[in-house]
Amino acid sequence: MARGWVRWSLVGAASTASASIFAAGHTMGGSVNVAHAAALAVITTAMALWQRSLVPAVAAHAFYGACVFAWG
Repeated sequence: MARGWVRWSLVGAASTASASIFAAGHTMGGSVNVAHAAALAVITTAMALWQRSLVPAVAAHAFYGACVFAWG
């Protein structure tokens, strides 16, 4: 079993890489869209790690998407 700091360092590196790739895929709307995507990726990743479930992260993403759709 890896030590706690090693495990969390790896989780942090993987989360950072995942958020960066996710944000890079949202360049169509400009830099503001990239910033929103990066922030949402960090928030939903933190929620998933904290709750140990993807359900709250999926719900947050759906809520954000609904708000963007409704208010553009």
